[in-house]
Amino acid sequence: MAPLTEPVIDLQALNERLETYTLREIIGWAHETFGSHLALLSSMQKTASVLIHTLYAMGLTQVEIIFIDTGYHFPETLELRDRMIEKYGVNIQTYKPGKSPEEQFREYGRELYLRDRDYQLCCQLRKEEPYLKAARRFKAVLSGLLRSEGGARKQIPIVTVDPRIQGYKIHPLANWNREQVDEYIQAHDVLVHPLHAKGYPSIGCATCTTPVRDGEDERAGRWRHIREANPGKEIKLYCGINFSDKRKTGG
Repeated sequence: MAPLTEPVIDLQALNERLETYTLREIIGWAHETFGSHLALLSSMQKTASVLIHTLYAMGLTQVEIIFIDTGYHFPETLELRDRMIEKYGVNIQTYKPGKSPEEQFREYGRELYLRDRDYQLCCQLRKEEPYLKAARRFKAVLSGLLRSEGGARKQIPIVTVDPRIQGYKIHPLANWNREQVDEYIQAHDVLVHPLHAKGYPSIGCATCTTPVRDGEDERAGRWRHIREANPGKEIKLYCGINFSDKRKTGG
């Protein structure tokens, strides 16, 4: 696996080559290329569990795993983080926003997560800003996005540029589907978030995540209150931590 030279001249050719790689080969290439300047962003959802286990299985437990504690997580999310460290010996580092939820409320005089045009600011303050502060210490960040999630993510390349961190975002699972993720988890007895088994296919902050009903899209439980407060209005419901979610094409 040839290392990536900087600057990258032909991302298209690189991505075409990486499409033929296995998960371990992609991560192996990334580590060979970026070394200690490689990190993993973890949301503690299923795809993050797969990537964390893969780092463990490959003996790459020194790779920093960036976890953003928004102050609004489910207790189960924080418990899973701690169990991952205990079981796999991985290097999970927790980053927090500059202000507590209480301090944020005092500054704005309201709960920002409750309304459209406010919730985006809440996500920026509590997710995106602490993530960018952490990620700018690295040249590349691994992430668990899937094209099969649809929306802005349906065309994500395996490697793309994130200008916010002046580096690369790498999606080793981009061409996987949910069935493949579940198969990996079962085959390797991987730790997963317990709320996945209780109707939560997509998990974010407790304030903005509900179970998904039969027949609904897997992301229907995210910011449900925003969607229901704006019937008939198409709202792009993403937290903004992933640069691909900010782009209209999702590429």
